Amino acid sequence: MGDDRGSEVFDGLQARYEEPHRSYHASGHIDCCLGHFDAASTGMDEPDAVEMALWFHDIIYDVPPQDNELRSADLFARLAGNCGEASFRYKVYRLILLTRHFEMPATRDESYMLDIDLAGFGQGWQDFAGDTAKLRAEAHCSGDFSEDRFRAQQVRFMESLHDRASFFHTDFFRKRYEAAAQANVNKYLSMLRSR
Repeated sequence: MGDDRGSEVFDGLQARYEEPHRSYHASGHIDCCLGHFDAASTGMDEPDAVEMALWFHDIIYDVPPQDNELRSADLFARLAGNCGEASFRYKVYRLILLTRHFEMPATRDESYMLDIDLAGFGQGWQDFAGDTAKLRAEAHCSGDFSEDRFRAQQVRFMESLHDRASFFHTDFFRKRYEAAAQANVNKYLSMLRSR
């Protein structure tokens, strides 16, 4: 990909993350992900693929969510075309799809990808609560995404995280954020269920 084409793609990424309906899935989330990536990348097998996947994993974000991750992966594939190795493009595509959080990671890089995407759960409670408020604001951008529907969706996702043997998949993130993430999920689940 030439310099001009690379700049065009980067500008397109930035424009997407600044869309007005985004509160959480915006440039701030990507900046946080990239900060965690920088801290953890020495433990990865193919950090370039993880970094590329982080840039693209939320590039499509519509409310209510309908295959956002699949559409993000497809957009990456279209923009990448035949640039680089096919194995690299496939890996990035798969890493993006994993952020649906439907399945457990099978490789070290997949584990890092998922941990980075959810590292915000390991923040202090006030910052975590601020992120949940941003998610709620995004949901309410759609008139047919009610508070009850948002709450039910959140309960399902929080329960799926709560039921894991551990929240994070890598030692790097477990050592730093596991206790805080578990506490935040427990507190948030209790609040959601009490409403």
